[in-house]
Amino acid sequence: MNEILLVQARNADNPPAFFIQFAPYNTTQNSSQCFIDYPDILNTYVYCVALGKKQNLNHTQFFFAGELINNRNGVFFGVAEYNQTNIVSNVSNSCALNLSYSLYYLINYAHQEHYVLGVEPQNRFAYGFSNQFVFIFDSMNGSTLESWNGNLTWPNSSFMPHAVDISDSFGIIAGFIQNDPQGRVKYSPIIYLLNFNSSNHHPIVVDQYIPKANQGTWQDLLTYSDANIYSAKYDMSISINSRGDILVGMQFINRVFLFSVNISNPMQLIYISRNTNGRSLGNGKSLAWLDNGNMAAILVNTYSLNYQWSSSEVYLYDMKSNIYNSNSTSISVFPSYHQLLPSSFSSVFLNIISSPISLTLMDNIGNLLIFTPTPSGFYPSIPATGSMPLITSPEPCPPGMYKDHVGINDCILCPTGTKNPGNATTQCTPCAPDTFYPLGSVSETPQSALENIIQLIAYPTSPEYTIFDEVLLQNMFHIGTGRCLLVSPLFWTLIVGGLAILIVIVIKLLKYFVDHTTYVRIKKRTHYIFKKTDLIGEGELWVGGLASFAVVVLVSFAYGFSNSYYKQYPIETSTDSYFACDLSTRNAKFQSSLQTLGIPPTTAEKKMFDLLNEQSFSLNIEFINTLINCDAISIQALYGTT
Repeated sequence: MNEILLVQARNADNPPAFFIQFAPYNTTQNSSQCFIDYPDILNTYVYCVALGKKQNLNHTQFFFAGELINNRNGVFFGVAEYNQTNIVSNVSNSCALNLSYSLYYLINYAHQEHYVLGVEPQNRFAYGFSNQFVFIFDSMNGSTLESWNGNLTWPNSSFMPHAVDISDSFGIIAGFIQNDPQGRVKYSPIIYLLNFNSSNHHPIVVDQYIPKANQGTWQDLLTYSDANIYSAKYDMSISINSRGDILVGMQFINRVFLFSVNISNPMQLIYISRNTNGRSLGNGKSLAWLDNGNMAAILVNTYSLNYQWSSSEVYLYDMKSNIYNSNSTSISVFPSYHQLLPSSFSSVFLNIISSPISLTLMDNIGNLLIFTPTPSGFYPSIPATGSMPLITSPEPCPPGMYKDHVGINDCILCPTGTKNPGNATTQCTPCAPDTFYPLGSVSETPQSALENIIQLIAYPTSPEYTIFDEVLLQNMFHIGTGRCLLVSPLFWTLIVGGLAILIVIVIKLLKYFVDHTTYVRIKKRTHYIFKKTDLIGEGELWVGGLASFAVVVLVSFAYGFSNSYYKQYPIETSTDSYFACDLSTRNAKFQSSLQTLGIPPTTAEKKMFDLLNEQSFSLNIEFINTLINCDAISIQALYGTT
């Protein structure tokens, strides 16, 4: 892909064909596309297609490499050249009329497990790399192809190339080399820095880098025993920008490496950093530079260690302002909540390629999605439907987001303290003081309108008394204040007892205020009545009758409390205990040693929590009586307040 055309090899079509999309990459009438059948369509299988990023419009061509099939043996290299006089005005049914094929057969070489093609940016020289051979094709000097044995180029004759990219002054090629057959690790990944002979432009290996796994990691357990046979699991990817920065993706170890080369003297491959995306496969499945090398697009597929697909995402990183490593934060991710994946597009992504400003994503069934740059304040919107390839169009940033430069990246959230109510803006506006303004704000909310609600409730604990007899006695003989006084059985018992004492006093005082005959008559009548109510002395004592009223009140309260307390079970259906002084009284017992982390620790506990937070913990696992090894174990941590 460049700023002139995009080419895709479609081996699964019937008949097999090249799909070509001409620039500009948009949905206007000036954009055209076509399908062109392979040359010798019944006997060719195309491995790869390549073209230069800085191709001249007056010399439009692309290169491809593949293998003969259907009982024919051998590999080939091909050139497809267009009649540059009428490219833009071509229509689909006349596209093939402007194309001419040239095929070059490498008759001395049979099937190749690993065969890659690289083209220098000016689109003049094409290079083919395999374990057995290397060739150079000069499209300007008589369209000549020169090949030679791979042993003359590779420092290690077992080198098997998997990916290559070529810049104006150097090239990078990555693959595997064979180790000692008796060793545990059969093959090792390696990266070569290529320089080019100034006279014949032959590639020369001038430096190398061999990735090393940290001891004890899951990558350190890999043996690569089947790396000599092509497998998608061992795919690699390389991309070089104009400043000499190199990205190398090795998805089988879940790493993307960043290197640098001095473009004026490209003799040393300088390691800068790496990004490791956890314990899985797929990081760096494909990658590309954008925005003149200021932004990197990384295709991150997530596979299990036995290469079972889980998810696919494209991450965009700001490589100019931030350091790229495992702690880097992307500026945008596709798909997202407003950049949804079209229903016609598969969720399994296979490849990304870029021109200087655009990016194309391919899924596992060959569909293409072209991201075109959008101005500041706009993001590339994904069409829900449409013919392939799908091409994005600019849409204003959603509320609470902004975008301050041209590019294919998504809008980003407004920082804390700023807002965007929904305008296509390059910067979010500051919020007024004393307002609530979280990340991605769309408006201001006065602090006075907010109410702090504690949603966490402490685990209930059992009361001091859990035996019913003790609970009953505690509530029967407890006197409090306010509402507690009104529900206290002892209080009302004392009231009744006080009335009884008042009656006794009144009877005694009558002796001094009435004549003796009347006093005796009233006294006898009173004693008779209260003896009838005597529950304590069984009718023997009139004072017992007075005291019995207090006992009846106390017993009534005891019955009422017992009945209400019984209905407090189960706790799930019970309400506040208005019959008791303590509203939280429940007919249940609680026992737990757990305490939610959302409840602030007490002053006495805080020092212990601080000590625990500062400690480092190591988890050691030993497997006994099992065939499971460390490579099959995955640990996840969930951090929260509960």
